[in-house]
Amino acid sequence: MKKILSYLILIVSVFAAAQTNKELKVEIDEIKTELANLKTEIQSVKSQNLYLKDALEIRKPILEQVKDSTSFKIIKVVGDKKTESITISILIEALDRNKNPLIDSFSAIDLEGDEFGVNRLNDITGLRYGRTAALTKKDPLKILPVIIKVPKSTQILKLFKFHYFSAESMNHEDIEFRDLNIIWK
Repeated sequence: MKKILSYLILIVSVFAAAQTNKELKVEIDEIKTELANLKTEIQSVKSQNLYLKDALEIRKPILEQVKDSTSFKIIKVVGDKKTESITISILIEALDRNKNPLIDSFSAIDLEGDEFGVNRLNDITGLRYGRTAALTKKDPLKILPVIIKVPKSTQILKLFKFHYFSAESMNHEDIEFRDLNIIWK
């Protein structure tokens, strides 16, 4: 009788284990499917992340441009918390000959898309009559446009641009600088 009971218990436990193995295999297959789905979702999020980074293009600041044989360099961008204004120091240098260009239409755009401008063109230090610059070959000229009504919370100017016209070459150019970090004082 003991032998029969032991065989019976052995057979029952084998059948019970067999059912458990089938259930485990089903669960493993479900987990593999979920894992594959998660990998697909992660890949999708990674590609969306790269797309958004490219859309914002917050990378290395563009601080120098050369147009019409004239060099434009941003030296510093300083914000004044009291007046909520930003002073941008720009060096302009004629690389080929003396020039008397017109420089105007200064504007800046922050990361939220808000656009800011200068108060009056006559207030731009370094420009004659508020718009013209006397550039001597290889002699840099410093100009200081002041962008007004900029909130203190603005840390980066996504775009800073101005219009440049050279009568000598009859050349119109929009000079653009990107991702400028503001130092608030």
